[in-house]
Amino acid sequence: MRSSAPQAALAAKRAEVRTLAIDIDLMPYGVVPGFATDKLLRATRFHWPVDTSLKPNLGLLLAILAGWKQIMFLDDDILLPEPSDVIAIDRYPVVGLANAGMPDNSVVCHALRDVGAAQDVFIGGGALMVGEAAFSSFVPNIHNED
Repeated sequence: MRSSAPQAALAAKRAEVRTLAIDIDLMPYGVVPGFATDKLLRATRFHWPVDTSLKPNLGLLLAILAGWKQIMFLDDDILLPEPSDVIAIDRYPVVGLANAGMPDNSVVCHALRDVGAAQDVFIGGGALMVGEAAFSSFVPNIHNED
């Protein structure tokens, strides 16, 4: 299922959660400047021409500009039945969710699991709380959010 900014904003409003939803596909190219790491990787096999790093980097930029103290990144395929389960982060600059409900791994991890090899889930970018202490970081444009 693919979500849109209006759908996400409406769902957040119904849950009484303050949100800012943006359709990345509708943004003009170059709104968020590239990074030196992008230039280093562009001519290598590690270049990954997708927007998986653009989205969190845009979110971090908005958080800084808006003066927010924390921001949450949540993939559209992750369901939080209780919004109150999301708590403010004070102790750690970044907190990730190990998704035990549906293993959110790469194809290789799913293949290992299917042949009986030990494969645990790991924390990825699909559900991530970032506190102000980590806003100066960025997500490099390498492979994917896992």
